[in-house]
Amino acid sequence: MQFVGNGFLKAQGYHKGQLFDPARPAESLTHLVNAVFKRQFGLKVNSATYIRPAIAYIQVFLNYKVNSTYKNLKV
Repeated sequence: MQFVGNGFLKAQGYHKGQLFDPARPAESLTHLVNAVFKRQFGLKVNSATYIRPAIAYIQVFLNYKVNSTYKNLKV
């Protein structure tokens, strides 16, 4: 999924700093959203206000699901 998305963005002319990096999901997604809004709509936005809390929530949720799944396994 990541390679397809980044390949599409490269084909559209976005540079490496604006592509999604799974090692830094909040920062890279923030740069990407800001770049898309600037290029497509001519708007300067600061999406970090919304993306960082959303990514943190998703990471906590996934961490909880993984941990609760392992706790419920019977060995």
